[in-house]
Amino acid sequence: MPDAAAGDPDEPDDPDLTNCGPTTNPGTHVCGTTCATDNVNTVELGCRFGCGEPCAGGANGTATCTAVGTCGLECNPGYANVNGECVVLSCSDVGYVCGDLQDGHGGSVSCGTCFGSATCAADHTCSVPADAMEPDDTREAAKDLGSFNDYDDANRTVSALTVGDANDEDWYRFRVFDGFDAGNPDVRVTLSLGNGALATNHELTVWFKCDSGDATSISCGEGSATHSTNNSGDATLGNGCAVNAKNVVWAGFTPNCSGTDDSGVAFVRVRKLAEARGDTYDLYVEAK
Repeated sequence: MPDAAAGDPDEPDDPDLTNCGPTTNPGTHVCGTTCATDNVNTVELGCRFGCGEPCAGGANGTATCTAVGTCGLECNPGYANVNGECVVLSCSDVGYVCGDLQDGHGGSVSCGTCFGSATCAADHTCSVPADAMEPDDTREAAKDLGSFNDYDDANRTVSALTVGDANDEDWYRFRVFDGFDAGNPDVRVTLSLGNGALATNHELTVWFKCDSGDATSISCGEGSATHSTNNSGDATLGNGCAVNAKNVVWAGFTPNCSGTDDSGVAFVRVRKLAEARGDTYDLYVEAK
């Protein structure tokens, strides 16, 4: 019988590399399954800790050896190293919203500025102060704007509101009351800045549900253009409409509930689908 302790002569024993490397055996490093002597720190040899193969270059850049002895990639002016590739220098590639992006060759790209009282933080994102309606980041925390009766053409404006960052959402709710004015309420929600266009795009979504539970058709758009109708329904909130724009953004509906009472509750959500820079918006609600 073969010796149980003997290995297969056709299979080499696993190498013992525990004593290979700068901490246990200075001047050596692991290359695959062997312990190799450190190279001269040149690109042609894969740098100090390479295994004899030259460092790979790349388009718009040159292979280099780093200070710690590994292969690196130095990008040409106007390009940035993103995940080992030299790409055109872009603020979005590195998550910059404001300030200047340096290319390492003395050149830079401006990533924009923050609005109003917002400041450019160390991570190159805009630090936006909370507005007077915060916290209102969830449906459950929606700020109550009150009741709007079409009998007296009720309306309200809330000014100087902001979206703080890419994850911030502003939620509001209000009640529509069908008064006795011989017509159904005509409700409109608008985002603007001093009755004019916003500085940047904001997404406005408005939902409405009748007290009777009936659904109502809602349209939305910007300026004089209608973009969508009923494109954002919610099982709890009812039919809704969402639009991402800046030229006086709006959503409107005329409740048509069962019976003679067309009252109900509306929810409003405002958010940014791009970076937040601290620009303000005014929220206007009316029921005629």
